[in-house]
Amino acid sequence: TSLLTSKLTAEMGHSSSKADETGYLAGSFLELGTLLLAYYFPQVYENALKRSDVKKQDLAQSIQEIIGLDPVELSLEVLGALKLPDYYKNALQSMHSVERGDKIPRNKDQSDHDSNLGRALFASQKISNVLTHKNSKQELDQALHELARHGVVDNSVLNSVVGELPNTFKTHCTSIDLSCPPLPEYVSSYAESEGSAATTTSEQECTLNVNFKHFVDEIREAVESREPTASIITRVMETFAWSLNFDRVLLMLLGQGKKELTGRMILGLVKDNFDPKSIQRKIGESASSYAPDALAFKESRPIFNGDPIFEDGWPFAAIPIGFGQRSIGVIYADRINPTDDEVSGRDQAAIGVLAELLDRSVSLNTK
Repeated sequence: TSLLTSKLTAEMGHSSSKADETGYLAGSFLELGTLLLAYYFPQVYENALKRSDVKKQDLAQSIQEIIGLDPVELSLEVLGALKLPDYYKNALQSMHSVERGDKIPRNKDQSDHDSNLGRALFASQKISNVLTHKNSKQELDQALHELARHGVVDNSVLNSVVGELPNTFKTHCTSIDLSCPPLPEYVSSYAESEGSAATTTSEQECTLNVNFKHFVDEIREAVESREPTASIITRVMETFAWSLNFDRVLLMLLGQGKKELTGRMILGLVKDNFDPKSIQRKIGESASSYAPDALAFKESRPIFNGDPIFEDGWPFAAIPIGFGQRSIGVIYADRINPTDDEVSGRDQAAIGVLAELLDRSVSLNTK
């Protein structure tokens, strides 16, 4: 669901980027309710699965009949308890209204991106449910047809994203060192029209992922061994520079007044007399709404757009060191004279993994 939402949101927005980070996170948050139910109340989840098989209905409907809340409502309760940004709560509510009314809500104050995200969530969950709980290409064809017929997402966009899904899924699982069951074989038939170019791209990405996986394995081991967060930060910065090929990586930590970020260390292509401590960046209400570092700190997520810190650096990425109240700073990385104008979808997913490892380290070392 996360991968589909990420891809669909980017495609619907005509973005040059292959993936959308907010879409990925929203897709993850959408499934929180079901995941937590299955983990903490496995018997209830198993009963819902059996009920769906017997009554030939969606799992979400079975869950609602058993506990009184559907999975989206469960996820909304979790988001509220975690006090995550309202942006994601609004996205799930928008998607939920589409699901219940089977039509697209129109809000004149809603941005195109927000509208696209709500529709992408709805489409992604429909497709994901077919891939997870159904067993035929005919059922997937029917789901895609219904989504296109109701105007949720254009048919060409749906076919393109589903066609790329086998390679995207395989690459993503490799990048986060996760062993997942393969997608149903019939999904591969949607990728046949993509030709050899898609295969070549997948092979290149898998080669790059081997290098990244080595760095991540070492970082994960260090995190679980409770190495100091300062050591983990250095490892993550090195991963940006040596695995993800960013030319410059800047560490900024929260100042004593907690109103600004102060530069502490920098790696890569910098002038000999450059002092990272000369970097002072505002956060909170006094920060620019286009400042990627302030936004990453505020929203507890990786940021890939906005105003660059250095004029000669583009594209860039900014990730928080810890989420929410645990955040102690931001890592900012950019490229100089790159071949691509955007951080690739593969790299965005990898950077998301690094942000999660940093948060894990901060969490373990503050207990």
